[in-house]
Amino acid sequence: MLTEQEKLGRLTVPAGKIRIVIDSDAKNEVDDQFAISWALRSPERFAVEAVYAVPFSHTQFHRNLGNPAPIVYECPKAGMESSYQEIVKLFDLLGEPCENRIFRGAKHYIEDGPVMSEAVNDLIARGM
Repeated sequence: MLTEQEKLGRLTVPAGKIRIVIDSDAKNEVDDQFAISWALRSPERFAVEAVYAVPFSHTQFHRNLGNPAPIVYECPKAGMESSYQEIVKLFDLLGEPCENRIFRGAKHYIEDGPVMSEAVNDLIARGM
């Protein structure tokens, strides 16, 4: 059990450079491009070690809104691949090296267990 002081300590913003990985559906909305760009252009604060492209679909979005007849724009696999390409494009525009920094995530949503992907393998390796 954590003491109150230990809990508050864990809420303190770390000083210095923070090592991060970013999980992104960059092709879904424009906010991810800004977040990735800001992190990459703030090397005094962030060490962006990797960016993971994650699945998204507008079908799932419409289901979550309760729309009985969802409009099908993309499947999760296509959304992930579109995000991957968008992240590569963003790195290229910023002159950032892509090699071993951008990884494809899951091709479908979690259903009955873990979904392995390049991103998962990279995160496990970094955690070890």
